[in-house]
Amino acid sequence: MLGTGAPDTSFDTDGQRTIDFGADDRAAGVAIQPDGAIAIVGTTDDGTPEIAVARVLAETGGLDASFDGDGKTTVNYGSGTTARAAAIVAQWDGRLAIAGTTDAGAADDFVIQR
Repeated sequence: MLGTGAPDTSFDTDGQRTIDFGADDRAAGVAIQPDGAIAIVGTTDDGTPEIAVARVLAETGGLDASFDGDGKTTVNYGSGTTARAAAIVAQWDGRLAIAGTTDAGAADDFVIQR
């Protein structure tokens, strides 16, 4: 959004961007990386929830193809294992740290991934 509260039409032509992982997708956090790119983390659920991460270019809102080839990726902790994202942080060196939960152990556990 612009300082006036109006949508920034230089960002994906209308000021907004949707990202489809092909299932029930829910965002959980956003981080601005040192290069200005915007990283989004959430959960995609087609029956087994997985952590979903996307990166868009700040200037245009387009998916950043330098991130996993198409601008988005999912994190799976094993067949039948659920994982849900809760937060994302951009580190000073451009790396991303993601926190959430997984049931890969005997019970739900914290998970952090970088």
